[in-house]
Parts: sequence; C-alpha cells; structure tokens
Amino acid sequence: MVFSLRIFTLLCLVAGPAFATNDCLSKSPQFASQGELYWEINPIKNIPEAHKNNFIIQAEKMAGRIQGDLNHEECTGSQNNILKTNIKATAKGTIAMEKNGVKLILEVTDIKNKKIKTERLEFLGKSATVAFLADKNSGSFMLQQKARTNAQTKDKISLLREVEYSIKFNKNKLFIRALHYANGFYYAEDTWELARR
Repeated sequence: MVFSLRIFTLLCLVAGPAFATNDCLSKSPQFASQGELYWEINPIKNIPEAHKNNFIIQAEKMAGRIQGDLNHEECTGSQNNILKTNIKATAKGTIAMEKNGVKLILEVTDIKNKKIKTERLEFLGKSATVAFLADKNSGSFMLQQKARTNAQTKDKISLLREVEYSIKFNKNKLFIRALHYANGFYYAEDTWELARR
C-alpha cells in the first residue's frame, strides 16, 4: 500500500503542479501502514547506486546560486479550531554538493511582512533517508526522512518528524514539494520552485 502511494506521489509530480490537498492532522501514509514500527528510524543502507548516482548528477547540474519562490502552508490554531495559513515568499541561495549528498541553503523572504529566515534542505548524505524512489526517465524522485527533534527551541518535548519530498529536475529548474508530519500527523507543506541565477 505504501509503495503504491509513493508511486502515486511521483506520478503527480510528473503530471504537473496540481496536487491533492492534505487535511490538517491527517495520518501519514507511513504511520497508517506501519503502526508501531513507524516510531523506529531505519535509514536505508543500500540505495540502488544507479538511482543515487542519477539524483547526484541531476543536482550537480543545478549546483551554484539559485533563486525562486516558496509557498508554505501550515496548520495552526487549536485541535477544535484548526486553521490553515498560507505564506508566499521569495528564496535565494545555493545548492552545494557534499559527500554522497546535496545541501540547499536558502534565504527566504516573506513577501507580505518582509521577514527573513534561513532554510536548509539536505538530501542523502548524512540525512536519515528512510525511503527513496526514482523515475530516471522523468527526473523525478521521492525521498522520505525521519528525525527526532525538540518541539520548540530549548523545549524538552521530543517529536518524531517525517518529511516526504517529491523532487523534480527539469533542465535548469528544480521543483520540490515537502509534506511535513509530526508524530505521524500532517501539519505543513512547502512547495519550492527554484532556478539557477
């Protein structure tokens, strides 16, 4: 079941930007299918070399300075009054190649209030990648990462965070869709559209 959902994600990415919306606090497909096993973090040890190399090659073509747009959607409010907020922002930064991985460092500026923050995205390499699929003919990839982090800075409450990335390389452009889950439940989505500059 999970494999089929992953393939569906890749097919959606290939088809275009019209994705199905996610309901706040909907259960992660991984959590729904794995049950208690979901709480374990088991990084993939043997990603097929051909798939991994293809991802690295595609990323290398984009290496250097990039810029683009970010659309961030997040669930806020209380459990009884859940709201979805939407933030549109510009982004500029770099794509750097690391040992067996790729790192993006992006300065993100909220278009409405001009607030600036730094976002870091890491793929393969040191990141705890628990799933990886590739469609080498379309330049599309799906990665899932898991990590335990504090709920907030200096907070002792720990959360299991899962991010499912759908990534597509298309000539000099890079499209990334990230679905964010905390303790198995959806709370945010990022859609990046980036290009070399």
